[in-house]
Amino acid sequence: MLEKLLEAQLPEDLKVDLVDHLEDMHTAIIDYRLFGVESLKKTVDSNLGLIVRRYDEMRDLENSEGGAFISDFIGFISRLSVIISVSIKCKELVESFLQPMLSRGGN
Repeated sequence: MLEKLLEAQLPEDLKVDLVDHLEDMHTAIIDYRLFGVESLKKTVDSNLGLIVRRYDEMRDLENSEGGAFISDFIGFISRLSVIISVSIKCKELVESFLQPMLSRGGN
């Protein structure tokens, strides 16, 4: 995705913001694999903040050459958001399933 961003026809300041956020996402994905969902959740929230803050500019680019990257970026954030939701729900489900067994001392 970084290569696509570097090739995209986007304003330089937006490109810099997106590179920073992509680097943060890369780190958060590694952290997710090692430590769980919390880092990924914070990074997705940060990316959603970027989208909201720069929404008008991104919307204006929708039909330009850089618009395809913007759509891909937003789609990627959406998919990560779904992964986070599923991960949290799975953890809650497992905990609710295990809690009765743990409270009985494993008997």
